[in-house]
Amino acid sequence: MTHWRNLSPAEKRSAVKSRVLAGASYEVIAQELGAPNRNCIASVVTALRGHGELPPPPSKQQTGATGGAVVRAKAKARRDRAVAPLAVNIANKPECHVSDHGLTIDRSLAFDPLPGTEPIALAEFGPRTCKWPVDGIEGPGALFCGAEKEIDLSFCAYHRRLAYIPLPIRSKAADAAAERLS
Repeated sequence: MTHWRNLSPAEKRSAVKSRVLAGASYEVIAQELGAPNRNCIASVVTALRGHGELPPPPSKQQTGATGGAVVRAKAKARRDRAVAPLAVNIANKPECHVSDHGLTIDRSLAFDPLPGTEPIALAEFGPRTCKWPVDGIEGPGALFCGAEKEIDLSFCAYHRRLAYIPLPIRSKAADAAAERLS
């Protein structure tokens, strides 16, 4: 076995080039040439490719690769971060009363259309329409409340009350989430 440190740069390039063209892996080449690790071989291969002495590496389409464990782990991490940090089931929040509409807020009916208000589709949104998602007459669908709201707010007064989580409930939920993560 030849020792990597005893080879001249030209001998290293020649030995690595012949083995790469024969189809050996970087790990096997490193073992055969006494290199400390496969990264030493990778740097020589990169230089050889840069000088045009070796063909470019095969593409993922040519090798049939679809991504490795690292790619899948990163994708999972992105999906996990996309989940709302505080997922609270609004149907379980305590009920409260809205004096300006005369409607009792019943969180179990949070996604039912408001009485006297026709749900609207996404294409019908205007600057003064409530964007709270509701179920249609024939079941769940892409419909929204459509009640009148203030321009700078997203929801009508009724749905703002549903969306509001009092501070004590938020802090308790955050503490519970932190305990689960630790």
